[in-house]
Amino acid sequence: MRYRWDEGVITADGDEVARTGPGFGGLRPAFRMGEGEWAFRVDTEGLIGALDGRDRLGVERGRIWQSTWRMAGLRGPLELTRTTSWLLGRLYFDLARGGERIAEVVPEGPWQYRPALEVSGELPLEEAVFVLWAAARIDARRPAHVVRPSLPGGSSGGGVTVG
Repeated sequence: MRYRWDEGVITADGDEVARTGPGFGGLRPAFRMGEGEWAFRVDTEGLIGALDGRDRLGVERGRIWQSTWRMAGLRGPLELTRTTSWLLGRLYFDLARGGERIAEVVPEGPWQYRPALEVSGELPLEEAVFVLWAAARIDARRPAHVVRPSLPGGSSGGGVTVG
């Protein structure tokens, strides 16, 4: 399954699964998904996803040079690991549950970083959408985060507890 965000819509293999609005990449997006209202936010503890006002998902705050972030998911803990250079190129991530890789975040778009999520294991829709947002927020903190075209020969390329 491939999840993408494009201009306010999350798709799964091309089918719309959530309508997020244009502010999805921001600090506090809120939108309807499934049976409830979701709100994501950047907090002192990390990145938080709340369903109907109750914190349900989280990624630890981490440090700028960190390569692995612990994530509290709906079905238990996950790990989001950066698999490319922090300073150079676009960011790729692996998502693992219990040491087994279940998804990969890959960049898309020539003018700005837009993560896409390739899921090879079991991952609920809500976690998939949260990982897309978290990857975009982690990328936004990089020192080399700039908007630039992809040119031929150019480079492209504390824990959270929720309950």
